[in-house]
Amino acid sequence: MKTRAMANRLPVPGEHGAGARLGARPGREAGRVVLWLFVLLLLANGAFFGVMQLARTPAGASGKDHLPLNADKIRLVAPPAKTAPSPATGARAEAPVPVAPAAPEKPPVCLQWGPFAGNDLTRAAQSLKKLQLGDRLSREPVAEARGYWVYIPPLGSKQEALAKIAELKQMGITDYLLIQGEGKWQYAISLGVLSTEAAAKTQLARLRRKGVASAQAGPRTVDSNRASFLIRDADDPLTAKLVELKQGFPGSELQAVPCP
Repeated sequence: MKTRAMANRLPVPGEHGAGARLGARPGREAGRVVLWLFVLLLLANGAFFGVMQLARTPAGASGKDHLPLNADKIRLVAPPAKTAPSPATGARAEAPVPVAPAAPEKPPVCLQWGPFAGNDLTRAAQSLKKLQLGDRLSREPVAEARGYWVYIPPLGSKQEALAKIAELKQMGITDYLLIQGEGKWQYAISLGVLSTEAAAKTQLARLRRKGVASAQAGPRTVDSNRASFLIRDADDPLTAKLVELKQGFPGSELQAVPCP
């Protein structure tokens, strides 16, 4: 019984080595699988890293763009100097901008309104006074023609006029009259009043034959009771007001005249 039991425990020749080899195969196969998985993961990580780097790199950029900068070799470069413009370009740039010529100043305008007499003269004077024209307004008497006369134009003073009368007396002329009243004819010398222009020219010719070279002939005018008003420097607003005032004085005239 003891011998049979020992015999049952004794190993069969070759049984132990075969079992060991059969048990070792699965272990080596598992190691190979793990190794291949590790290689595949390593390749996958490398591929993923390369794809990410390509995605971050701009199109057309080279590897040199990613080289580290050398701060000690950086130098500031001055901006390029401005080139002088060509003569044609400079002429166009410096050409003066054309300026429109200033509008010429308007010459002064003087208006004459009238003539007036009696009550109309008083009313017109009161209407103009309200405009407060000051020295721009003056009253001008209206002269009336009454025949013709021969005369020596006004002299500078009464003394000059008396000296001229003394000369006339020496020439044998005794028909004369010295005008001494205020006005534009003051110190003129009248040498005759005639009814027609022909008679005045005949008298003038006779006096000149006697040597009165300064004598003249023309219509004889005298101041009447009528007057007109002269308005100086009349601008557009003032002219409009005068036109409006004229409507209340039928028969009066408002016209532009040369400024004195």
